[in-house]
Amino acid sequence: MTPRRRPGRPRSVDRDGIGAVVVELGFSEATFAAVAERLEVTETTLFRHVGNRRGLMAAGLALVFDRWPWPEPEGRWRTVLGSYALALWQVCHDHPGAAEEISAGAFPPVFAWIWADVVERLIADGLSPQRATIAADLAFDLAVADRRGHDRFAQIGEAELTAMAGDIDQAWTRALRGRTEQARQRIALARQESERAMTMSAEQWFGVRLDLVLDGVAAEVGR
Repeated sequence: MTPRRRPGRPRSVDRDGIGAVVVELGFSEATFAAVAERLEVTETTLFRHVGNRRGLMAAGLALVFDRWPWPEPEGRWRTVLGSYALALWQVCHDHPGAAEEISAGAFPPVFAWIWADVVERLIADGLSPQRATIAADLAFDLAVADRRGHDRFAQIGEAELTAMAGDIDQAWTRALRGRTEQARQRIALARQESERAMTMSAEQWFGVRLDLVLDGVAAEVGR
């Protein structure tokens, strides 16, 4: 419950101030009650400014996005799309919980400018408006989904991780049953690649996946 304030003039609060507290608390911890307590206002006051939880998170994301050193939309389409997708991944990496909120629709206004920069560059380099939109959507969705997965994985305890590793090992063994020797060899190679991926840093693995998306776009534009 929000603490009762001492009588006097109500504390001034605006959307930027609310966003700053959301960022300070962290997107995973910033509830209406926690933000209201930090600002020394009532939750009703917060609702008047942001409307709902999505608005609360959007206020924090707007501050983060506005302050982030986004790349310039210069160069060929692959450079622009790749650099913006990586920047979005890094935003979510530096602010755990942000990916979850973006997935829930808490888009800050500046995201429209980022999207426009990327899509315009893709169209200028030969993609149709439809394909340019799909390409940007794929790259940005990958960045957010990748970080969302890492955020959730980070919440798993050591004992559960050990149990998961055992389950995965058994699943690979079962997957070999009833297959030809040639198929078993292919699956063994796939398992090696899967295990190799586990030794990469989070950013390296995202880069590998992003490259595959960009390769697909390159095939579409012919370069």
